[in-house]
Amino acid sequence: AADGERVVALKEPSFGTADPATIDRFIAEAETWAALDDHAHIVGILGWGTDPNPWIALEHVAGGSLRDRIAAGIDLDETLWIGICLADALRYAHRHGVAHLDLKPENVLFDRTPDENWDVPKVTDWGLATVLLDASDDPEGLSPRYAAPEQFDAEAYDRPDDRTDVYGLGAVLYEMLTGDPPFTGSPKELAQAVLQELPRPPTGVDPSLPADLDTVVSRALAKEKSARYASVLDLRRDLEAVLGTVTDYEPTADGPALRSVTDDRAPLVGEPPTKGQGDSDSNDGAQGPHGRPAADAARARAALEEQGFVRVDAEYFADREPADPLRAWRTGLELADVHAGYAIDRTVERDGERVALVEELVERLAADEYVALVGLSGTGKSTVCKGVACDWHETGYGPVLYREGGTGVGFERPGDLERWARAVDGHALVVVENAVRTGANAVFAAMEAVDGSANVSFLLDARRDEWHTPDAVGISARLDTYRRTAVDAVSLPPPDGQECERFVEGLERIVGESVPVAAEDLLADIRGESTGDDGNEDEAVRPGELLLLIHRLAEYAEPFEGDEAATPSTFVESVQRAYADLRAIDDDRVLDVGVLANLLNAAGIGVHHDLLQAAVPDGDGEMVHVALEALEGHVLFPVDDTNADDGNEAGGRTGVSGHTTPFRPVHEEWSTTFLAHVLDREGDRAAHERVGRCLTAILVLADDADRRDRVDWLCYGDTPRLDRIAADPEGWVGRFIEQAFSLGLHRPKLAALFGTSPYSRIELPAASPTDLAARCAGWRGRMYAHAGDFDPAEREFEFLEGLADDGAVTDPAAVRAEGQLRRGWIARLRSDFDAAEERLMTALELYRERDDPRGIAASLKHLGIVARRSGDLDTAGEYHSRSLAIYRKLGDRQGEAETLGYLGSTAMSRGEYETAETYYHRSLEAHRKNGDEYNVVTVLNNLGGTVLRQGDLGTAAKCYKRCLQLACEIGDRRNEASCLSNLGTVARLGGDLDEATDRYTRSLSIHEELDHDLGRAECLNNLGDIAELRGRFDTATDRHERSLAINWRLGDQYGCALSHANLGGIARKRGRLSDAEERLTTGLDTAREVENKHAEAICLIRLGDVARERGDLGTAEERLRTGLDIATEIGDDQTTARGRASRGRLTREQGALDEAEDLLQQALSVQREINDRKGEIKSLVMLGDLAHERDAPGQARARYEEVVEIARESGASYYALLAAVRLRTTCETLGAAETAHDWSGTARRLAAETELEPSDEAVTRGIDAAQSRDG
Repeated sequence: AADGERVVALKEPSFGTADPATIDRFIAEAETWAALDDHAHIVGILGWGTDPNPWIALEHVAGGSLRDRIAAGIDLDETLWIGICLADALRYAHRHGVAHLDLKPENVLFDRTPDENWDVPKVTDWGLATVLLDASDDPEGLSPRYAAPEQFDAEAYDRPDDRTDVYGLGAVLYEMLTGDPPFTGSPKELAQAVLQELPRPPTGVDPSLPADLDTVVSRALAKEKSARYASVLDLRRDLEAVLGTVTDYEPTADGPALRSVTDDRAPLVGEPPTKGQGDSDSNDGAQGPHGRPAADAARARAALEEQGFVRVDAEYFADREPADPLRAWRTGLELADVHAGYAIDRTVERDGERVALVEELVERLAADEYVALVGLSGTGKSTVCKGVACDWHETGYGPVLYREGGTGVGFERPGDLERWARAVDGHALVVVENAVRTGANAVFAAMEAVDGSANVSFLLDARRDEWHTPDAVGISARLDTYRRTAVDAVSLPPPDGQECERFVEGLERIVGESVPVAAEDLLADIRGESTGDDGNEDEAVRPGELLLLIHRLAEYAEPFEGDEAATPSTFVESVQRAYADLRAIDDDRVLDVGVLANLLNAAGIGVHHDLLQAAVPDGDGEMVHVALEALEGHVLFPVDDTNADDGNEAGGRTGVSGHTTPFRPVHEEWSTTFLAHVLDREGDRAAHERVGRCLTAILVLADDADRRDRVDWLCYGDTPRLDRIAADPEGWVGRFIEQAFSLGLHRPKLAALFGTSPYSRIELPAASPTDLAARCAGWRGRMYAHAGDFDPAEREFEFLEGLADDGAVTDPAAVRAEGQLRRGWIARLRSDFDAAEERLMTALELYRERDDPRGIAASLKHLGIVARRSGDLDTAGEYHSRSLAIYRKLGDRQGEAETLGYLGSTAMSRGEYETAETYYHRSLEAHRKNGDEYNVVTVLNNLGGTVLRQGDLGTAAKCYKRCLQLACEIGDRRNEASCLSNLGTVARLGGDLDEATDRYTRSLSIHEELDHDLGRAECLNNLGDIAELRGRFDTATDRHERSLAINWRLGDQYGCALSHANLGGIARKRGRLSDAEERLTTGLDTAREVENKHAEAICLIRLGDVARERGDLGTAEERLRTGLDIATEIGDDQTTARGRASRGRLTREQGALDEAEDLLQQALSVQREINDRKGEIKSLVMLGDLAHERDAPGQARARYEEVVEIARESGASYYALLAAVRLRTTCETLGAAETAHDWSGTARRLAAETELEPSDEAVTRGIDAAQSRDG
């Protein structure tokens, strides 16, 4: 077909196949393809449509297919080069979250080139391609000769993903090298061979091939995905290495480079520069690799410097002297300090070995990876980034652009960075700190624009909570998806003992003095300071451990002035002292300046003299000077004269951004701690009033030119920010407010500093962007909600809706929908499910009216959660399935991954554990690919629950411990509490009641701190179980009653069902059978109402026990069989085993002793296998009773003694008591009167421990008999 002067190729479905499903698949293919075609080795897509039939218009590629070339024969060097090109195309797709899944010679076409150059291979036919989360277990249209094992058997080899393409490329390489695919035969024979056989090595077919190719191909064709190359990038590297041995090929990080070809969309890079070629000190290269003049790069660089970037080169370091070492350590190292050797190289553990992190990152970046260094605040991320930049510069890979956080200027024109990257010479590196924050996150648009078409690598850094909180990333959903798939997040852990030792040695080397403390003691001290306790290993770490370490080391080497204590002050003590120093000055304006300086620093805005001067409305420059003197040595540190700018009254320095700033501020974590201390000392209202008047005084600058002139005069004209304010006052106000409020979004405990919308003391100027007031209300609502302060959060979203009703916003319908969605979210967090459903349904209708699919999906997602928590599991599943379909259509990986997890929770509530486990694994894989560690923690926690319900305590414990570690690392307190509770359950089931009590108590404490009622109810229920095992039935009843009251108030029917079941079990043990039946019947009805089979099975089995004790053996038989069937159906091994034990006891009473023993032995075997100690104890007691009935007292005695041993070891006093009473009687039967007397005394002591009441007849009658016999 022809498009004007251009020849195009048309793809259409086969005649007669254009049914709706085919059309949907066809359009999905076009949409997937279009997202990838901006690459030199992917066939371009020009358009698509459905009228009159589905069609896709493609770039016309006239050089034939790889199938034709294999038939004609391909030289070895060209074969390897084609493999490298295909790997490059697949890598590009994988970074955009898409796997091809059908790579074969027919799907590789060639674009002809002039002269003797090799034709360009291009991957086509993405019809089977799928986003990595959607990979089907049995995709239609499979090409079996090139299909991977997982495409034949996903159950055994896991679902297809990007490593499936590694296999496909390996199969294509094999055929190019040998002339035949790895396996041949019928489809059935191929499937068997792929799953069970190994292909002949390539050298076994052609001995002239390099032996290294056997290793490369065999690894690519490994059966297990874990044994293959981790990515096609690794496969490409090995192909390049082999090609280098047979030609003079030199690999580049940007793609194959044996030839040069012109391509309108994404040109290939020419010969790579020699080492150091790209790092000219004077310019950005004489000419870019695509023929662009150096002037393009120079102009782009100049524009980027205005947005906070600097070029790191010899000239940069020649103009800057490093700071005093201790001052640099206190304030955070800058580039010049790192270049001078002040940094201590961080190391991380990889496969049991310590590796230098900077070296690892440089290697990955040199291989053209995009990397984000993610960690807690105060873990040294920016120092590592600076180390990478310095190493890149010194090694001579190419030019380096660096953007530090807190520059005070925004990066808003990603096109400038794109132009620079395309024009610059050499392999460039771009480093951006705080990359997800406002004013920096435009970097993702630039990254996407140059991905695969420019010789540039990106290194970002971000705080872990910021990187993993989608709501806080102010970029589009499309860019957020790109960010998650294209950027590999590398975690930077806090320092361990070895690193602490190296930091101590490093400081001693730098300052020439010894530190009078052992590294291990120092680490224990800072962990105690960080956790607030003794550094218990389960608490892992809190934010800022490295910062605490550096603070303590610097204090040892050079204590703050006036600090005469023998032990250096802690981090918090230094904050308290700074506040006291400011408060001691008899002028409240001094403290205003101090608070403002810390707020600007903590928010990443930057501490600048002109903004501090603006904070004093009367323009009293002397008062600002007094405040600065008080802040010196705490928050602000004077710069060296060698770096000062003449005429700057405060000494001044040229910062990394190239703009003059008179101060070197302390780390932002210190400032955050200072602001929290202000809130604690002054209270919410006074602290907000102080912040409000300071921020308002600064915002006035946007409206008041005279005020700007006054500040300019006070600062001797060193006011670049004032120029930017005057040039774009509205834009500056929007950026400034968003950066300031982002502090509260990421640190919710500081929310009160920003007040509440109707009564805020932060007055927005006239030159404010439209809808800024509405955005502030939304931000405040989210702050308070994340802080667990739901009342002010609710009021903020009500205020937001009021603005829409008053017509005070540009798009009232959108604001109203958001308000309802957020209020529904708050109601759900409060467990007010009726209100949540009402508001979310309203939001859903509003979003439907606006035809807003993302809003519809979010509303359905939250409605699903509400339905599940209310017990309506069918509706929950329907909502989540509809939400999932929309997220997939939108390509929203985050929404999709979350919804898969919610579907898992719905299946879990039904007792469908295998289904739940499948959903959780898919969700976990998706969140890991997204780099979302917050949701990884949540899903791991849930996954542990499915494993625990199926009786695998060991695997569950591993899940929960890993989950707890991650939760502590990222500061996720709610999941930390949940993991502690779950580990308590593992300990309880394993018989360690002391550990279980400790875990539950710690979990309860965190839930109390967070005011989280659901967690509180769960912990009370668990602690009730412990009290029951110890025989403390009053305490157990009280805890279960409190748990029931909370669950009832929250509308958590599943929780209510379990509470009733537990209360019924206690009543039965106390012989109160009527109470027990009433409780258990209520629990059974509730469980059935919410379709929770787990709780239903428990209630039925316990009701069977009650009926047996009443002598109604027929009813008991019916209930036990039904409960046992349900437990078996849902795979609940623990409840199944306990049900079998109860049936064994029943059949004993019915006289079928052999059947009884068989059932009890089955139960005991499972309980020992899954380590259910409570169940094991109960089964042993029943087996002992059965032995008594068989007139085998010696066998009975052995069983009871085993019970006592296990029960005493685990602290289960109640069951130890039952066994002791039985042992007294058994020993009497055996004629061992003295031993019987001893067991009688043991029973009395245990009875005292269990605090049994006289009314507990079922337990005490045996003790009373024993006491009467003993006289």
